[in-house]
Amino acid sequence: MDCSDSGAGSRGTSASEVHCSRMYAENIVADEPAWRVPRQTSATASSASKVIATRWRAGSERTLEFGAETAADCHVVKIVLRTMNIRFSVSGRTVQDGVATPGTVHVTAPALPVRCLFRGPYDVLHLYVPNTLIAEWARDMPGHQAPILCSEVVPSKDIAIDWLGRALLEDHVPNRKQHHRQSRVKDMNSKPIKIPGPDHPITITPAGERITVIVAGRRTADTREALTLKEAAYPPVHYIPRKDVDMTQLQRTSHQTYCPYTGGCAYYSIPAGGERSVNAVWTYKAPYAAVSEIREYMAFYPDRVDAIRTSVEN
Repeated sequence: MDCSDSGAGSRGTSASEVHCSRMYAENIVADEPAWRVPRQTSATASSASKVIATRWRAGSERTLEFGAETAADCHVVKIVLRTMNIRFSVSGRTVQDGVATPGTVHVTAPALPVRCLFRGPYDVLHLYVPNTLIAEWARDMPGHQAPILCSEVVPSKDIAIDWLGRALLEDHVPNRKQHHRQSRVKDMNSKPIKIPGPDHPITITPAGERITVIVAGRRTADTREALTLKEAAYPPVHYIPRKDVDMTQLQRTSHQTYCPYTGGCAYYSIPAGGERSVNAVWTYKAPYAAVSEIREYMAFYPDRVDAIRTSVEN
């Protein structure tokens, strides 16, 4: 997305007015006081040649809409950090309407009006990249024909950028940096970690269907926001948002498994289904970055429930 906007009805804040410096102890990724409005901090500097990073997030289930106008002196790069449902428009034209998954990226050009409707929880990282800095990059790349940073018609998906965004946040959360690094080292030393690729591809896309799960004649899950994960030659799996699962019907078990591509997996039984429904449900509390979209999602074994029904709704 193109960046550097000011909240609707408020004065635009230029990139030259807000800057985070390493010489200050405060978090360089500050929460935005309003959508696409960088927060003024004690780290404010006069230089217009540094990127500003801010975060816009909320856990509310409410539907909220915000408008802004991008500043004329910078581009804004949006990086989605969690699965969310939005309608995003630039200059009155809708560029995305539906589920946005982690690693989704969009660049917004300077001086453009933008609006976004958030349908439930959201978490977004905004990078405000000054035009002067983009020009410096261009000068350092003689003969480079394509724009260094350009606005895209539709959002794109990049797992590497998702990793970078999360690393940026992790490394600047007070009192957690060392803990997370130690945890990563411990995990890497004890369990193998593999990255999906041509030899073992993994894709995650919106299911585009209503999915219901029935156990013992009761509706255990019902959603229109499922994700479909396709891994190598395995059958596709529907992942259902935890919020659309009746957790009162589930019972956590001590069973655990591990996959080097996805991470540690926890399981739930469905007592109403009897012995057949033991460990019928699985979920990844902290999935690896390549599959981070399925965080807070749950999947069901088809042979351990009565039915998993899909239907297309107009």
